[in-house]
Amino acid sequence: LDQFASELELAVTAKFDGHWYPQQPSKGSAYRCIVINGKLHPLLEQAAKKVGVSSQIIAKHFPNKLYLWIDPNEVSYRINDQRAIKTLYSAPNTNG
Repeated sequence: LDQFASELELAVTAKFDGHWYPQQPSKGSAYRCIVINGKLHPLLEQAAKKVGVSSQIIAKHFPNKLYLWIDPNEVSYRINDQRAIKTLYSAPNTNG
């Protein structure tokens, strides 16, 4: 699991290079969205392949429909289309 997480972090970091705007966090948000809609996102497949794990095994641990937005200072997700967006991570406010 740690190896998979490390490979996924490397893949996400490489993909988002040039698409990360800390001063405008919502800019590029659609590009930084990882979508699972019946099949794994290519970044998840890539990380699984690098650590020698079947993508089917990884897919078993995710819902069939997931949207994951990775933005500066916040990571949020939505499962299925009708559910509310939930915040998974929010950076502490350093302004006050």
